[in-house]
This record gives sequence, structure tokens and C-alpha cells, in this order.
Amino acid sequence: MRLNKLIAKHQNCTRKEADNLIKNGLVTVNGKVVPKMGVIVKKEDEIIFNKKTIKYHQKHYILLNKPKKYSCFNINLHTKKLLPKIYFNELDNYEQLDFNETGLTIFSNDNSLLDKIKRSQRIKKIYHITLTEKISKEVLKEIQNHKQVRINKISFVKEKNEIGIELTKGNIKSLKNIFNKMSLKIMNIDTVSIGVLSKKNLPRKKTRSLTDKEINILNRS
Repeated sequence: MRLNKLIAKHQNCTRKEADNLIKNGLVTVNGKVVPKMGVIVKKEDEIIFNKKTIKYHQKHYILLNKPKKYSCFNINLHTKKLLPKIYFNELDNYEQLDFNETGLTIFSNDNSLLDKIKRSQRIKKIYHITLTEKISKEVLKEIQNHKQVRINKISFVKEKNEIGIELTKGNIKSLKNIFNKMSLKIMNIDTVSIGVLSKKNLPRKKTRSLTDKEINILNRS
């Protein structure tokens, strides 16, 4: 990989801006300042920028509080506007949210972690679901006992058409299938939390990077 491409990717800047950083002697490869442009670096090379080591394959973990009217099914057309300026083609999405689905979702190029979150039955997910009509406690119990998912808690939120669900097995797709079979129409599904990740201090349309601590906890789950 060209050094300027790696620097641009790491610093979220253009390659021209990366070239200027290299020209100004802010980048070293294997302890030496790079004397010319167009240098190719390898995985085993030690690359230092501003006294910090740059990993050859930088992993990105982005948490988005998705608003309505955006779809995660095509990042380039819709959600791209909400994400930081990094290499979108490298990012996959945990639990792709559609136009009428809001709340937390994760974008990353660490597919092993995304798969782990999808498959793990130890990571709790909390959803706030709004239906077009009110339902009874009996219907609530029927949803909870459905074998397609493992629901730890289920309750009405404010009105009897608003439901809070905490589950460890299943996802939005599973819940939509259940509600569809029961002829219950969903107005909105909001993902409130994914394991240790919550919407606290993360307004709608905003993103933040996952902390090392959060990544480690999710990997251990």
C-alpha cells in the first residue's frame, strides 16, 4: 500500500494532505524519515506519525444513532451522509436499519466482531417498538413466549401500543417476522442499546467511535 494512502486513511484526510505531512517529516518508516513520495509500505513496516504507531490495517468501529428517512441497506446512497469521511467500501453494518427503523447501529471493517454481536446470546439488545394499535397483556405474553427469539423482559412503555423488549436471542428481523405473523403493524422500531452501548450523549444523526474498553467487552461476550 502507498504510504500516503495509509496516512490519509488513518488521519481521515486527502492523499494530497497526507503528502504534505510526509514532506514535513512528520512520518517515519522503520525509524527513518521518508525522503520521497510514492513509497510503498508493507505490513511488517513500523510506521510512526506524530509519535504514534499507525497500524497497516486500521480497524474502524463507528456507533450511529440513526434517524428516520435514512436506510442502512445502501450505505453509499443514504447513510454515507451521516458517517465520518473514511473508506465506506470497507465498512459493513450490524443489523441494517431501514427507513422507519431508528436508534443504534454499528459500522465496522471488523467482520468477526460484527458476526459475534449478531450470534452471541449473551449480548442484550433493547428495542422500543411502536405499533399502530394498542394490544392486550395476553398478546404481550404471546410475543414473549415465541420460540423464534429469547425475550428476557417485555413491557408497555407509555401507552399500550408502545412496547419495550430486551432480548438475547434474535434481532429486528426476527421481531418483525413475529409481529407480521400476529398481524401487528409496526410504526417504528428504535434500538435503545446493544450490550454496553447506549444512546447516552449520542443525539440522533450523530456518530462516535467505540472505545477500546467497549470493543474488548463485546469481544468477550
